[in-house]
Amino acid sequence: MVSFSRKSLPPEKNQKLTSLAAKIHNDWEVIFPSIERSVQSRGNFIKCEENCFECCFSRKFCSLSEGLLIAEFMKENFSSELHEHFRLRVESNTSSLNKLREDGICDSESVFQRSGGMECPFLKNGTCAIYPVRPLECRTQLVESGVALEQCRQCSRSVCCIEAEAKNIQLQKELKEKEKELEAPSIAKNGERFLVSETLSYIWEHFDPPPTFQITEQSWEKRLRSRTSYFDQTWQDDRYDFIATTRFPLVLPEEGEYFSDLIVVKIQPEFHSIYEKSIKYDTFNELRVLYKLLPGGSFDWESRTFKIRKDSMEKESHIVWMGDSIQERLMMWEAAKRCRGKVLCGGLGMGIFPQFALSLPRVQSVHIVDMNEEVIELIKETWSQ
Repeated sequence: MVSFSRKSLPPEKNQKLTSLAAKIHNDWEVIFPSIERSVQSRGNFIKCEENCFECCFSRKFCSLSEGLLIAEFMKENFSSELHEHFRLRVESNTSSLNKLREDGICDSESVFQRSGGMECPFLKNGTCAIYPVRPLECRTQLVESGVALEQCRQCSRSVCCIEAEAKNIQLQKELKEKEKELEAPSIAKNGERFLVSETLSYIWEHFDPPPTFQITEQSWEKRLRSRTSYFDQTWQDDRYDFIATTRFPLVLPEEGEYFSDLIVVKIQPEFHSIYEKSIKYDTFNELRVLYKLLPGGSFDWESRTFKIRKDSMEKESHIVWMGDSIQERLMMWEAAKRCRGKVLCGGLGMGIFPQFALSLPRVQSVHIVDMNEEVIELIKETWSQ
């Protein structure tokens, strides 16, 4: 890769490049109504709508001029705190992409999606934080009616609007030629195009480093007190990615009794409870649940019911400790997709998360910290077989 000093991009050239990106984006907005009419002439309509972010997990390329436009938008519209938030997300995303490129995962969209995809760093609460200056790739990723949601998730160009794809190719070519005329530095090697986060990282490293955000102890405490939730608001663990989560060949404990108080039981529910919804899913009809027996409790394998001795002081015979439900798998898969490199996890569970995480090429290792020795031995015994 060619290196440039921060003085290699003077303000006037920066302005010309950002103006170029803005012009190309405007050209698309002018063209869009005619594309929409063309789609309607076939009896279809553009399926994309507000708060739909399926394509925000696919590869999105971004030119240098578009990256500069995004960087300028962030400085003008984001607070220093919000700027730092997205800068960290961008850098984290770029770090993961570096590993994916080494493994050849970024070479095609289908391979990228099979690896779990990657959430755009600017996706916040289901909306695009840089929507007015989103790259041309995002603007032209239109899907027509009649396309199943599962296909849309795969984000294959074959299911997208043909007219939009043609215009995307035309405008991308024009953008590249104009950047060359302006003698814009080439930010990638071997003709390789950069994704959004990679372009931003390159710009911040070589041309326009973002201000370092300082936070005092008092302001940090104030932020903690003002938080309405302890959860990441961008978390999307309720995405129904059934294919990846129900067809993955997990290694789980066999049905039976373990140690003195652990029971693994196979159950076959007719319906699955997923995020307070009852769903029938015929191709995944066997779950395993790990129960912990309470003093005086036992499990009768003949009747497959739990019992409690009459002289027991406990009101219940057992507790459900952990299970292999679809909802559990969905949550573990979404967590795994955010991982990269060496991963540290608190809690082993039934060993679902580390198996998902280690299936992704970008994850090098997974280290688990768990306080319960029985659970550790149970999973270790399961994996050693």
